[in-house]
Amino acid sequence: SFLAEKYPDRTLYAIDPFIDDGNTTHVSGVEKGGELTRIREIALKSISKFENIILHEIKSEDFKHDGDLNVSFVFIDGDHSLEACVNDYKLAMSLIGKKAGAVVFDDVQTDGVGRAVQLFEKNYPHRISDKSTVRDATTIYYKIKAV
Repeated sequence: SFLAEKYPDRTLYAIDPFIDDGNTTHVSGVEKGGELTRIREIALKSISKFENIILHEIKSEDFKHDGDLNVSFVFIDGDHSLEACVNDYKLAMSLIGKKAGAVVFDDVQTDGVGRAVQLFEKNYPHRISDKSTVRDATTIYYKIKAV
């Protein structure tokens, strides 16, 4: 929600099914595949005061768009499996399209996200203009070039 507050003239699209992927069980107390009810309630309360946040409670592969969204920044922090992260970054690049933007991966220390980051770099070297690591090396920020 800090981005929605910082950029009140922009729309923030959030995609999260609130299902534990097994990497957050130690924090959530919910078994893999279980609904993250408490985390969902906290998220909903946090974003409720912002009119510029649109939450889609679905998996990224189920998100449909017609290309008219003006997205230039994507923060990936959800299901930590390799397959889900690959789906997330493919959606991110689809949403950014041919314009410049940024893609940020969180929790890169986990196996699935770490491997997805390697594939992202392999698949999009022509689009990555800069890479920086933040938050104790658990988050990677990629600046994306326009084509």
